[in-house]
Amino acid sequence: MFPAIYPSSMAEFPTHPLFGNAIAPNGGLYVNPYAEMVKGYSEYNRSNVQAQIELKQNLNAITRGLNARLMSYVRRESYLSVSRNYNPYYYTTQLTDGEVTLLRLNGGGLGSIGTVGTEYLNFSAGARDVLATFYTEAALNYDRAFGKHTVGGMLITTMRNYVSGNMSSLQLSLPARNQGLSGRFNYGYDNRYLAEFNFGYNGSERFAENSRFGFFLLSAWVMWFLMKSFLSHLLMSLIILS
Repeated sequence: MFPAIYPSSMAEFPTHPLFGNAIAPNGGLYVNPYAEMVKGYSEYNRSNVQAQIELKQNLNAITRGLNARLMSYVRRESYLSVSRNYNPYYYTTQLTDGEVTLLRLNGGGLGSIGTVGTEYLNFSAGARDVLATFYTEAALNYDRAFGKHTVGGMLITTMRNYVSGNMSSLQLSLPARNQGLSGRFNYGYDNRYLAEFNFGYNGSERFAENSRFGFFLLSAWVMWFLMKSFLSHLLMSLIILS
């Protein structure tokens, strides 16, 4: 049909590539894959920066087995892309006074077909994204044994704030925030019996005001039985009642 590109010797003082093309049956131009490949370039940049701090403190001065922990981090993610390209000039051949010459198909003048060619790079902005997250949690742990009795517990509170830079609507422009308080309390006796109680009180401002927080509860009782068979083999079974 047509070559990918004509030699520069076929034009006087060419200042751009002489890409080949032809008029399609619908009156437009065909796609020149080579011209599409070399007409420009795209580039992107992505970054992810995170700073985190964690503090731990032994609180045996208050009571043995008690300790506290605090952890926070800030994370920022960004992405952007850009494309730069020019519009190729397309040519076809014609006979002029018995010589083969080139005819510009999209020069912008009378009879020009398709997008007018350019000799400079255009700018086209691509996807852009900026995300910022702040998260913090504080925990209090307790674990202590009194003879055959073991007592433990944990309280942890969390907070997360998330903001997106894609503010295309009012809803997206608002930060997403989550808060929660969770706890666990457990009691064990002689490494055979264990009782555990868990709860969670979590919420998000994305819910309706009267349904913003929810309370979740879970308790479990675990009993270990040590039984001896007639052949003096030991068999341990676990029964979980929840």
